[in-house]
Amino acid sequence: MQPSKTYPFFRKMILEKKRGISFLFFLSLFWRIGAFIKNRLYDWRVLKAKKVESLVVSIGSIVAGGTGKTPLLLHLLSDVKKRVAVLSRGYQSKAEKKNVIAASGSGPLFSARQIGDEPFLISKKVPESFVFVGRDRALSARKAVREKLEVLILDDGFQHRRLHRDIDIVTLNAYDLFGQGHFLPRGFLRDSPKRLKEADLIVVNSFHRDVIPLIRKYSASPIVGVQKKITHFEQLDGKVARAPKKCGVFCGIANPEKFKSLLEEMGVNIVLKLFFEDHGKFGERDLKNLYRQVRKKEGECIVCTEKDAVKLDSKLPILVAVSKLLITYGQADWDLLIEKIGSINDNPKVNKETKS
Repeated sequence: MQPSKTYPFFRKMILEKKRGISFLFFLSLFWRIGAFIKNRLYDWRVLKAKKVESLVVSIGSIVAGGTGKTPLLLHLLSDVKKRVAVLSRGYQSKAEKKNVIAASGSGPLFSARQIGDEPFLISKKVPESFVFVGRDRALSARKAVREKLEVLILDDGFQHRRLHRDIDIVTLNAYDLFGQGHFLPRGFLRDSPKRLKEADLIVVNSFHRDVIPLIRKYSASPIVGVQKKITHFEQLDGKVARAPKKCGVFCGIANPEKFKSLLEEMGVNIVLKLFFEDHGKFGERDLKNLYRQVRKKEGECIVCTEKDAVKLDSKLPILVAVSKLLITYGQADWDLLIEKIGSINDNPKVNKETKS
């Protein structure tokens, strides 16, 4: 079972600590044992990761959802000055089982529904990048190598051990570092915190210094702290718009309350909210009903995230909150990572460590 399919179903039960949750402890044992066995099989080389000539950088997490992998990937793309490919699964998309080239250096070739929210957003915001979508990321990597792409970024790749990675970046969220302290479905862990020692870099979203000793219990890897910030608002057609004063908000992301708080930090008065599960689908009727209720409360529009906007084709007054990632701690360690990525591929044979 995939974590993205599992955690939305149990998320409300876990966070609200409802009665009857004890049976999830039993179910979580299966996930924990399965993760342990898979990792040991790769550690002992019973299962072998497939290698490719290009440099592979993984961005992943030990927790299901809400750690900021996509914003970090976009930030990494803006800093890396190489021919880059993104290898994405394209969760719940039509391309997930097909392994397609979703973008080839000039923006998305398919709709968000066909290739998935994140791949479409990545190829739209960084149109010069190549994006490959499909469940078999090793196959996508081989396709990317044939395109002579120098750096392959494996999206959500910490558990995808079939493909050899040269650099592992692991993202955490300071509000819940270790997924309620339990494996899915009792909590949100999909890997043991002990695996953090394998990370080349740990990036903490919503960073504060109190998290450092908690992470140091498991890993001595460099830590980079980041904060997400809304920079401006746009209409669905991309035109810049003024910030709303009073509005409704909707989104289908793993951490909707964080998005709401970012809007409130900008002085936006939110009169109504409509939150869907991560990757959740919402229709025009849902949005019309929301806007109708917002207007009754004298709100001027409804606001969503960039990830949600790629799925919309609506004439309602919808604004998109455009955001970026700011490094607030460990800038030197981030710069060293970018320098390593920039130099290691000058000779693809150099510094290929045996990491699986």
